[in-house]
Amino acid sequence: MSVPHDSALRCRVTAGAKLLAPAGGPAALCAAVERALAPKLAAAATNIELRVGSRSMFTAAVSQAGGKPLPEFHFTEADRAMSAKTFETFAAALARYIAETRGDGGQH
Repeated sequence: MSVPHDSALRCRVTAGAKLLAPAGGPAALCAAVERALAPKLAAAATNIELRVGSRSMFTAAVSQAGGKPLPEFHFTEADRAMSAKTFETFAAALARYIAETRGDGGQH
């Protein structure tokens, strides 16, 4: 699953079948990531590959145009399966991680 082509953010989910339908699936996960990252990325083209490792674990690989890939980001929801709320929590944590890793607080 990918976000629309008119966005500077490209989100792709692999192994999305592991996500439970009530959580909204890959489309909902990418939408949550796009909402969290859009204000922080400005116009920088960003590719994010989200891998679902289990019903409670994600790994995100992030790369931006003209920059080197960031170290992978790992996220686990302990003691429960993913939900729409988990997607929002993951997306917010990923946005903070990107800003901190780039060392610019998410600003260009």
